[in-house]
Amino acid sequence: MNQKHIIKLLAKNDIKTKKATKLRNDASNRTYYRIPKKNLLVAHMPREKKESINKFKMTTRVLKQNQIKVPNIIDTDRENDLLLIEDFGETKLSKIINNQNKRKYLKLCLDEIINLQKIKPTKAIKEFNVEKIIAETMLFVDWYLIKDQRKKITNTQKKIFKRKIKDLYSSVKGMYVCGHMDYHVDNIFYFKNSKSIGLIDYQDIKQTHVAYDVLSILQDVRNPIKKSLEKELVEYFLQKSNCNKYNFKSAYNFFSIQRNLKIVGIFSRLKHRDKKSNYYKLIPICFNLIKNNLKDAKGIKCKNFYQWLLKEYEIV
Repeated sequence: MNQKHIIKLLAKNDIKTKKATKLRNDASNRTYYRIPKKNLLVAHMPREKKESINKFKMTTRVLKQNQIKVPNIIDTDRENDLLLIEDFGETKLSKIINNQNKRKYLKLCLDEIINLQKIKPTKAIKEFNVEKIIAETMLFVDWYLIKDQRKKITNTQKKIFKRKIKDLYSSVKGMYVCGHMDYHVDNIFYFKNSKSIGLIDYQDIKQTHVAYDVLSILQDVRNPIKKSLEKELVEYFLQKSNCNKYNFKSAYNFFSIQRNLKIVGIFSRLKHRDKKSNYYKLIPICFNLIKNNLKDAKGIKCKNFYQWLLKEYEIV
């Protein structure tokens, strides 16, 4: 990105600066530039990488209308795929969470999920349906098994894999609500003065199962927690939400497999396609999260699938 375009956008908004500082962001197609002493960021959202300013603005509007704290949008430069937005600063949860305060902050995160789930469905928020679920999970096959592990996977094997995912998903029952879809500690901010949560990277919000965001934050590879704390926090959420306990835990088991297999695929793609290897070392945590979750007796169908996966593809 040419800094001249950034400087021009800033000048349009009466902001004088000679240079914007590029922020590190390994796992995203977007690039962010911090404007010194202005509490502002410029986001470069390249359309050729399927980033959409319109989608970002739409989801921002929906969340703000429902009192979810997200960055203010100041201005846009559509020609150069730039957004001038509010900078939440250095209060990202990943920078302040530790073993002593995890319970406190994760409860706040679960409370915010409940607020998100109160948002009424709109045509603008698409459903996380079985086609999208299968497409995401195939990242594991295409980028981990084939590209990373160099396994020869036939089209017939791919069809079997898709059919098994579809069969697993058919047993998922329960409420579908608004979900962030990427709810982890790098996308959540804590504001000490208001004791509130702020969110970023929310442009892919969808109508998804009530368990999805809960699973995302409690099985976050960037912030692994003890199984005992995970169970405690699941019960905390169930007591505060209005969902069927059995349906929730059944879906939790399914999405533990689906989401973590997807993440393994994404981390492999980052390494091989994007030459970004920082997250690759977290892949064993993904497999451990799946295995630990499947010790739950309610996950017997998921357990059978995962055992098949281990045997079929010799995953260590």
